[in-house]
Amino acid sequence: MGGPGRPPPADPDQEYHRRDPDNNLALNRIRPRGRADSFLVIVIGESRRIDLPCLVFGAPRPRGEDVNEAAKAMSTDLFYPAPDGLPVPVRPPRGSEEIRRVIQESNWAELLKLADDSLVKTGALWLHGFLEEAHALAQANTSAEGSYWHALVHRSEGDFENSLYWYRRVGKHPIFSRLRRDVESLGGEAGDSGLVQELLAEPVWNPRRMVDLCRKVRAGELAPESLLQRVAAIEFNLLMSKILDSRPFASLR
Repeated sequence: MGGPGRPPPADPDQEYHRRDPDNNLALNRIRPRGRADSFLVIVIGESRRIDLPCLVFGAPRPRGEDVNEAAKAMSTDLFYPAPDGLPVPVRPPRGSEEIRRVIQESNWAELLKLADDSLVKTGALWLHGFLEEAHALAQANTSAEGSYWHALVHRSEGDFENSLYWYRRVGKHPIFSRLRRDVESLGGEAGDSGLVQELLAEPVWNPRRMVDLCRKVRAGELAPESLLQRVAAIEFNLLMSKILDSRPFASLR
């Protein structure tokens, strides 16, 4: 356990926890997968105006800055943009229990000024390999984005027909045009132009193409490809960005 002014643990994989008694906050310092040189500080509980040095060691005190804004800037790095190497498109390993707890227990609605944070939690859980937990949330959300997360969960599980069913429920999602353009931009650098051509065989983005490639990986017909991981990361980032950018701010109510 650490106290005020006490440095973080020397072991970068060791988690750091303490409570801020003045604000009744649980502060957690963890390192996400793929970010060896950075730490996150997650605020769990009620967010109040506090001194940022309580959150970031050696950081200057913010002047009149609400903790929601400081916490938002730090805490979204846990899932947006996707950390290096995530998501794992097929049969992803589960992340650490600490990451699961942070995702599920944090009040993202307050931190990110969301009317509802279920879509953020669903996507973050899926990203870190918590498929059962993500599936439970996706089932309860009838929006196009909820159906999209549902499709990704089943694609990751290897339940490909169910994934395609939920993609049909999504319909023509607004991120598809940008997704196709971004995947097309990988053509000259991906190292396997054949897979890119397969994904872009139609004039509009068809998610079935990515599902079929993931099916081949699961069946052992195609070696796990970094290209598929990069495409999955692009898809995730676009969908999460839409969810975050379309939020109704509490200050506008």
